[in-house]
Amino acid sequence: MSSIHHNLRVGVRALIKQPTFTVAAVLTLALGIGATTAMFSIVYGVLLRPLPFGEPDRLVRVWTHWKHSDGRGAVSAANARDWRAQNHVFEDVAMVKNNQSFNFTVNGEPERLLGVRAWAGLFPILRAKPLIGRTFTAEDDRPGAPGTIILSYRLWQTEFGGDPGVIGRQLTAKADFDDATFTVIGVMSREFHFPKSNSLFWITTRFSEREYQASERANNWLEAVGRLKPGITARQASFSRRPSSTRTRLALGDSCTPAPASSSRSAFSRMTTRKP
Repeated sequence: MSSIHHNLRVGVRALIKQPTFTVAAVLTLALGIGATTAMFSIVYGVLLRPLPFGEPDRLVRVWTHWKHSDGRGAVSAANARDWRAQNHVFEDVAMVKNNQSFNFTVNGEPERLLGVRAWAGLFPILRAKPLIGRTFTAEDDRPGAPGTIILSYRLWQTEFGGDPGVIGRQLTAKADFDDATFTVIGVMSREFHFPKSNSLFWITTRFSEREYQASERANNWLEAVGRLKPGITARQASFSRRPSSTRTRLALGDSCTPAPASSSRSAFSRMTTRKP
C-alpha cells in the first residue's frame, strides 16, 4: 500500500508541475469518455434496445407493388380485408393511417394534434398492452360506433397531468368540418410509439361497407401491418389469392428498415403485393 501511495504522490506532483500537459490529458479523457458514451447510446438505441412489441420478428409491413412499376405504395381497405380473410400466413392484418390531424378541445382550449386511425386489431397484432384502461375491441370499430380514443403517454402527461381518472373522459374534436366526441379508453406506456414518435393518439377507422367495395380496391391510401403465424418466415409467406375478380399474388421481399421513429430501427420485413 505504501508504494501505491508513494506513486500517487509522485504522479500528482508531476501533474502539478506541468499544468499544460495536465489540462490536455484531462480534456482528452473527458472527450474520449463523452464520445464513447454517445456512441454506446446510439448503438443501444439502434441495435440493442428491444422494441416495445411482443415477438417483433413476426411483424411485417404490407405494401402494394404494381406489376409495371418498381415502386411500392399504400394499400386499400378492400385489399387488406381480403388479405385478412383469405390468407394462410398471417395471424391478423391491420390497417393504419398516420398523421391524422384533429382539433381537440383539451381543458377548454382547442389544440391541433396528430394521431393515428387504425383497425381495432392493431394492438393485439403488436402485442401491445395499455398502461391503464384497455385497447380497442371489434365493437369500437364498427360503422356508427361511439368514438373511442387511446392516448399516448406523452399526451397523457402533457395535457392531462398523468391523471388516471382520464379514463372515461370525453374529448371533443373537429376534423373535416365535422364535430366528433371521443371517449378515452386507455393510455399506452412510455415506451410505446407506433408508427412514429409523434403519434399522440389512436382512434378506430369505423369504415363503412362502401370502403370495402370493389370500386375502392384501387384507392390505396393506407398502411398495413401484419403478424406472421408461428413458424412462417417472410420468405416462406408467399401465396396466391383471387379477391373478387382480381387475381393478386402476395410476395415477400427482403428485410428493410421502415421503423417507428422512436425505435430508430425496424422490426418489420418488407412485404409487397403484385397486381397484374
